[in-house]
Amino acid sequence: MQDYKIKIISNSDSDKWNAFVKNSTDGTIFHEFKWLKILEKQTKSRLIPLVFYRGTTPFAQLPLFHSSFFGLNYLLSPPRD
Repeated sequence: MQDYKIKIISNSDSDKWNAFVKNSTDGTIFHEFKWLKILEKQTKSRLIPLVFYRGTTPFAQLPLFHSSFFGLNYLLSPPRD
C-alpha cells in the first residue's frame, strides 16, 4: 500500500509547481505559480498551494486561497473578485 501525503509548498518550490503544470495536459498559464501569486495579491487573500503525493511522486496540485469576510474564514480555488 502506498503512502499518500499532502504538502503546502513554499515559494522556493515554484519551479517544481510550474514543471508539473507544464507536463499536465490541462495546465495553462493561469495555473502557473507566478499567476497565482498575482491573483493572491489582487484579491487580498493568502495562497495555499497544495501538492498531493503518492509516495514521493506528485499526482495533483490544488491552489487554495484563504480569505475572511465578516469574520468568516473561507477557502476558494480560485477566489472571486
